[in-house]
Amino acid sequence: MSDPHTAYEAWINRYEEAWHSPSSVPTMSCPSCGEKSLRLIFRIETADAEWGTAIFWCESCLHGLPPLRAPLPDGGERVLRGFEVVPNYRLVIDDSAS
Repeated sequence: MSDPHTAYEAWINRYEEAWHSPSSVPTMSCPSCGEKSLRLIFRIETADAEWGTAIFWCESCLHGLPPLRAPLPDGGERVLRGFEVVPNYRLVIDDSAS
């Protein structure tokens, strides 16, 4: 995808799909490279948290969304802060505001 705004929108749309169906993430194709290597984890501060930081990226091309605060979906992978293993991936951002 060459248009950054379009790429960002595609990632946001895929994140929404992933949030609503966390168990389907391994079968979803990456908006950037097309591989089925997406990961979505929710970094939490405490085991009883209702909100966390969503971290969404592709293991193949190492692109993904900036981490964002989000409510925790049923079935989402929760990881306590300090125990998450996240690669240094390239952020897909919305350049339309600049």
